[in-house]
Amino acid sequence: MAGLLKSRTASVSINRDPGAVYEFVSTPENLPRWAKAFCRSVKPSNGEWVVETPQGAVTLRFVGKNPLGILDHQVSPAPGVEVFVPMRVVPNGSGSEVLLTVFQRPEMSEEQFAEDVGLVEQDLDGLKRLLEERAPSATAASAAGGERVIVKRVLPDHPIHELIATRWSPYAFDSRPVSRADAHSLFEAGRWAASSYNEQPWQYLVATRDEPEEFAKLLSCLVEGNQVWAKAAPLLAISAASLSFKLNGKPNKAAIHDLGLAACSLTFEATARGLAVHQMIGILPERVRELYGIPDGYEAVTALAIGYVGDPSRLPDKLKERDLAPRARRPLKEFVFSGRWGRASALVG
Repeated sequence: MAGLLKSRTASVSINRDPGAVYEFVSTPENLPRWAKAFCRSVKPSNGEWVVETPQGAVTLRFVGKNPLGILDHQVSPAPGVEVFVPMRVVPNGSGSEVLLTVFQRPEMSEEQFAEDVGLVEQDLDGLKRLLEERAPSATAASAAGGERVIVKRVLPDHPIHELIATRWSPYAFDSRPVSRADAHSLFEAGRWAASSYNEQPWQYLVATRDEPEEFAKLLSCLVEGNQVWAKAAPLLAISAASLSFKLNGKPNKAAIHDLGLAACSLTFEATARGLAVHQMIGILPERVRELYGIPDGYEAVTALAIGYVGDPSRLPDKLKERDLAPRARRPLKEFVFSGRWGRASALVG
């Protein structure tokens, strides 16, 4: 009967929900982001994963996804050789504990075993830093006045640009004005959005709090529920779209889509500058048409509140709860299909 192998279980406490930690760690594509001592790159191959390590390529096979936080996996450094690695994510108070057991295989010296354990501990510490840094919500002191504001970073299942991970739509806005230079750059970014046949169907009506009458006029075009919080934003805009092609007068079915692309460009330019944009469908289009003389063939579509994130404690309770809640999205398999509607594509499976 074979003797027992010496083992060490490394663990780390992470101030994140166990479900979020499990989803991140159970996605093999995320390995290079946290297991840097072990993984340089990873790619799928015949139901397994080929991992490039400092010692060369190995194959990796995870246990199937499960509700118990089990992340056990088999590592095969050579054909016919498999190393079992037990790993778990378990609740720890309001956060998580991640545990990984390392066995001292017969061919390993004490020094090699200690080195392996050290590398695992290093990677677990990296996982902690990454996940806590990208927690869905956290507080940070405002640059002006020392008030508390909310910073939100999502924990994506797959790598995305930092601007996408940090973009969010607050209800609370600070009183600081948006500079003219920043406003120019935001609309310049919208100007360079893609559009069908380069039609550029977007138009904007804008007002700042520095112009009280104009600001009140534009604010009155929002539904009452949006006026409650949007009145604090230093810059408001209403977007409109030209619904027909200038060349031939035919309906432009891409007009609203292209207006959205312009809004997207504007929003990410704002995020890059430390600003936030909250877009609203809750407007009064006929009031916009009446007050601003919008001609036929154009349609007011959305409003945008633009400014610096403010202190949510000033909001009504329901809106404060929304600002403090983490961002959430459906998984890819619910909207990326192949073969027929509703069948998740293998590309995202």
